[in-house]
Amino acid sequence: MEFDDVINARHSVRAYSDKQVDKSLLTELVSEAIKSPSWVNSQPWKVYIATGDTMRRLADQQADLESRDVQSHPDIPVQHRELWEAPQQANMQENSTRRAEWGTEHGVSYPESQRHLYNAPAVAYLTIAKSSPQWSLYDLGNFAETLILAATNKGLGTIPSYSLVKYPELARQALGIPENELLVIGIAIGYPAMSPMNDYRSKRMALDQILTISD
Repeated sequence: MEFDDVINARHSVRAYSDKQVDKSLLTELVSEAIKSPSWVNSQPWKVYIATGDTMRRLADQQADLESRDVQSHPDIPVQHRELWEAPQQANMQENSTRRAEWGTEHGVSYPESQRHLYNAPAVAYLTIAKSSPQWSLYDLGNFAETLILAATNKGLGTIPSYSLVKYPELARQALGIPENELLVIGIAIGYPAMSPMNDYRSKRMALDQILTISD
């Protein structure tokens, strides 16, 4: 794809087909993502990818915990929405309301999809050392976005999602993630299903709300 096409094609995919993603393709995505910039080239990231039987077990275990309303305890605490700045609260409220209405109108359940890890055939779990400086979170964000755009360029769908790391003990046990690593985010990767769930698009703020250029 042309780069502009990749940028515009990327969106959060919340329902995946059963088609598996070749391990060679997953490896290729990571080989492109490692070209991301980082503080003094520190490259603080590590990547653990679940596929196949491991992915199915994780989805089943997550669904079980969700069905029993087991309290989550992610490595990075979740901040209640009332503590965010007003513009961000408004963005989240608008998106949540509109997406729920879309789901009702089209007969799909986004929460149910989340509970089953979106039926994703693969999830990339991204970590940094717990001793890392805060700047490493920025670096990991660079890595994550490059991975996502690389996947989009290959015709794959993705979604970086808190739901994938809300029970970090599941991924730690399944993938051997050490306790001295911070499990920051999971990124679902796969081929989008033909579902109205994937037709929803979130809105973006106007440029004049976020941009200042000073001569």
